[in-house]
Amino acid sequence: MKRVATVVLALVMMLSLAACSSKPATVQDYLAKPEVKTQIDSMIDSLKGSGMDIEVTGEGNKLIYTYTFDEQIDASDAIKEALEDALSSQESTFQNVAKSIETEAKVSDPVVVVEYLNADGSELLVKEFKAE
Repeated sequence: MKRVATVVLALVMMLSLAACSSKPATVQDYLAKPEVKTQIDSMIDSLKGSGMDIEVTGEGNKLIYTYTFDEQIDASDAIKEALEDALSSQESTFQNVAKSIETEAKVSDPVVVVEYLNADGSELLVKEFKAE
């Protein structure tokens, strides 16, 4: 989990630094910018071998981080609680990402969604963060 938090923090910082003079109209447009796409691809590659994959997508006003475990894990309440605790410790980071989207794109009320999926695609946890 610590490696995931470190990678998320690095990705967040990278997305914050990728702004340029023209503001994209949507989260999808922002993620499609060549400099942002290159940096995201690099971060995705850095997660290889960590036990999970990450996909970063945009839908409407949402920037979505989807973490999918490579192998099926026990979907117990204890696992879900551990994931929730990990996300809670990163809450301000994700709120800052939402705030930077507000600044760097023409998107009102941006939301950062973090979802954890099991290897079979079943949902383990989904949490949304808004700019504070």
